[in-house]
Amino acid sequence: MKPSLTEQLIMNPKAFDCPSHDMLGWRAFRIEYGRYCSCPEGIVYLPPNADFEKLEALLEELCAPEEAMR
Repeated sequence: MKPSLTEQLIMNPKAFDCPSHDMLGWRAFRIEYGRYCSCPEGIVYLPPNADFEKLEALLEELCAPEEAMR
């Protein structure tokens, strides 16, 4: 199983309208497990300076079979 992150558009920019604007520039990614069904398993929001490829690598490592971790 190889998880992947797919960036998706934030359709409601008003959702991030807040007095401090803390969420401005954040990016939304759909987390998918498996290549065939591409079933979304969740959404993660990352700050503008986050490296989504590192998160993807971490998810892949966490989902690796136990034998591969030895």
